[in-house]
Amino acid sequence: MQNKSLLTYLACAILLAACAFFIASNASPTWGTLTINAVKTSSGLWQSCMGGRCDAIPNSCSKLVGMAKSSCDKVLATRAFITMACITSAIGFICLLALAAFIKNSQTLCYVCVALAVLSFIFGLIGFSLGVDRYVTKPFKIGAAAICGLIGWILSLASAVCSILIIKSTQPA
Repeated sequence: MQNKSLLTYLACAILLAACAFFIASNASPTWGTLTINAVKTSSGLWQSCMGGRCDAIPNSCSKLVGMAKSSCDKVLATRAFITMACITSAIGFICLLALAAFIKNSQTLCYVCVALAVLSFIFGLIGFSLGVDRYVTKPFKIGAAAICGLIGWILSLASAVCSILIIKSTQPA
C-alpha cells in the first residue's frame, strides 16, 4: 500500500508539472523564433511579435485562402489540442490528488486518472506535432513555447505510466 501511495503522489506531481508546461506553451508567443538584423521575431498560438511589438493572431481563418488558410488552420488546431492538454492534465492532477489524499482505494478513480493522463499525452502529442509543423520551418527555429509543449507531452506520458503502475500495484498477485 505504501508503494501505491508513493506512486500516486509521484504521478500527481508529474502531471502537475506537465500542466504547468502546457500552460506555458499555450501562453508564450515563442513557438517559432527568428532574428534578422538584431530584430527578434517570434510567433505563438495567440500572438506574433516583432521587435518587441505583439499583435493578436485571429480566431478565424474564414477570410483566408490557400497556404495562409492552411497555416491558420494549423494554429487553431494547435491551440485547441494544447488547451485540451492543459485541461485534461489539470483535471488528472486533481483526480490523482484526491486518490492520494482522500479516496485511497477507488479502482474506478485509478482508471479515470490513467485515462486523463493518457488523454493529456495524446492531446499534447497532436498539439505539439501540429505546432512544430506550422512554426518550425526555415528560417524559423524552435522556440521556448514549443519546447515547453514537448516537455509537457513527455511528462504526461510519465504520469500515465505511473498511473498504470498504481493500478498494477493494487491488483492481487
